[in-house]
Amino acid sequence: MKPTPMGSAACVYGKRSGRPEDQDGDSRRGVLSAEVRAGQYKYNDIEVAAAHLRGMLDALR
Repeated sequence: MKPTPMGSAACVYGKRSGRPEDQDGDSRRGVLSAEVRAGQYKYNDIEVAAAHLRGMLDALR
């Protein structure tokens, strides 16, 4: 099997510029994703904790 070049992974996961403001957005998106996924699989404690963490991140904006 032929190895995949690293550049092709960037289009799947999105390109990051490395700027600090983009990393803040990445963190928020990750927490939001965790919250939604926990809701889908009925992990109520994790969903509530992720919602609280998202609220804390929003308060910093």
